[in-house]
Amino acid sequence: MAKLDRETLMVKFREAFLGSKRGGAFILAQELVSRGIIPAMWYTGIEVQNHDINQKFDAFIFDLLHLRQWHCLHAKAVRYNRYKTMLTGSETAFHREAEYTFYQGKRPVWKLVGSLSLTEAQQWEC
Repeated sequence: MAKLDRETLMVKFREAFLGSKRGGAFILAQELVSRGIIPAMWYTGIEVQNHDINQKFDAFIFDLLHLRQWHCLHAKAVRYNRYKTMLTGSETAFHREAEYTFYQGKRPVWKLVGSLSLTEAQQWEC
């Protein structure tokens, strides 16, 4: 993957994401995050409203991966321990808390954003 250029990597991510290849999309998302490419750029040309529940959850996870990597100190501004754990906890705790917090897609996005105390700039990145 290190040999792939940015655009190729994002195309492969979109193909995996839209093709419901969740494992592949996760691995590609980790690479995109490590390169500092913000999640908002990954979905260019993808219709957001038509995602199924798994795609919505995966997008949430990918946003959190970005926040964990590039905004881990933001955890100090987060009011709720469950949300802090998603930014600073172990990999296992991260996934457990993210799944609980996502609540099968029933929790409104604005609630997630508010509970994470995201700044406007962070919201634009994700």
